[in-house]
Amino acid sequence: MRTLLRFLRLFYIIILMGLTILQPSPKPVMADVTITVNTTTDELNSDGDCSLREAVRASITNSAVDACPAGSSSDTDEIVLPAGVYTLTITGASENDTQTGDLDLKGKIHLVGAGREATTVQGGSGWDDRIFQIFYEIAGTEITFEKMTIQNGQTPLNDNGGGIHVFGTSSPGDVVVNLKEVRLQNNRAIANDISNGTGGGLGITNTPTITILDSLIQNNSGRRGGGVFVAKATIKRSVFTGNQAISGSALYIVQTQPALIENTTISGNGIGSDYPSQNYVIVANYNPTVTIRYSTITNNNTYSNFGGVYLGSGQIILQGTILSGNAINNCTTYSSPITSNGYNLSSDSSCNTYLNQSSDLNGTDALLNPLGFYGKTLPHHPPKPGSPAVTNPGSSCPAEDQLGTVRPASSCTRGAVQNALALLYLPVVTK
Repeated sequence: MRTLLRFLRLFYIIILMGLTILQPSPKPVMADVTITVNTTTDELNSDGDCSLREAVRASITNSAVDACPAGSSSDTDEIVLPAGVYTLTITGASENDTQTGDLDLKGKIHLVGAGREATTVQGGSGWDDRIFQIFYEIAGTEITFEKMTIQNGQTPLNDNGGGIHVFGTSSPGDVVVNLKEVRLQNNRAIANDISNGTGGGLGITNTPTITILDSLIQNNSGRRGGGVFVAKATIKRSVFTGNQAISGSALYIVQTQPALIENTTISGNGIGSDYPSQNYVIVANYNPTVTIRYSTITNNNTYSNFGGVYLGSGQIILQGTILSGNAINNCTTYSSPITSNGYNLSSDSSCNTYLNQSSDLNGTDALLNPLGFYGKTLPHHPPKPGSPAVTNPGSSCPAEDQLGTVRPASSCTRGAVQNALALLYLPVVTK
């Protein structure tokens, strides 16, 4: 009996081994291609190094360029930008293959720097083009910018997207653009007609999906959407300051698409010499649904009309948001009402009709400290001790605030940041 059991056990093991051998091998996972830039010079030649322009060419052509390895036709190419200032100098706008002018991105590319303070991509002296253009010819286009500053871009006359422009011919629903820990600053969208000049920092054509996380959008300008001009968008833990436009100095949001702004500070936009006749700081128009949760919209000014949120058509939903000290009015609508999900605070009475939940506070000073870094990586307005944003907390809170501080789920500070701060030193507004 024991001999029979041993035989059966051995026979069973042999059968299992045979089945394992007969199983097809899993398909190998293709590794992403890494292209490391090793010169800050803007060049396209064969001198044995790898410039940023050459790295982008290698990625979009899937072929080696100078010392840059070939990109992949199916996987994500990672272009690594070590610390340094990468100044674009090869001029020639309106070319869409990265040989001159802006850097044209296609397919799946992840550009990653060493940090906002360490890696800068910028236009040089006399630069007359944007910095990046995302041209989506194929479905599945996904471009990510991470840990860098993008600055000093400028559109050709009557074009869009001064720092980054997103446009193309494939289905825009297949296109994803991500900004993570990016500083987008000092970019301009120039136009002398009302249909162009959109998105000083970032502008779109059609409705690609835009995600902006942990980023600083500052000192950009355009006719509409001085900071960004977007449709389907998610913006979290970010800051918009110093941007200007004729309409929507910080943000202009369009199309019948959802947009979310959460844990974000929008402050000090709307005054500047590029567009002296400015209206509104946040504009929602052409039927988007815009949800603004636990954000701070304060101290925005315009030369004319209104400095807060403006709803032309569509829907704006506010929750846990501070609207304080914006020029003339915090809230303005044209045809559609602003909707409250509660726990908002407005410093004036312009929002009374819309912020009508029992938890909303109208005509109430938020008691905010000035915009500053306060030792953190992004500027913000921490509430002062005793602020009603703290003493009358919100509910249904995001897990974290703008700075990554954990929020209590059912009792959190209104606005973008969680904790009050007794001001002990002067803030630094810019870095």
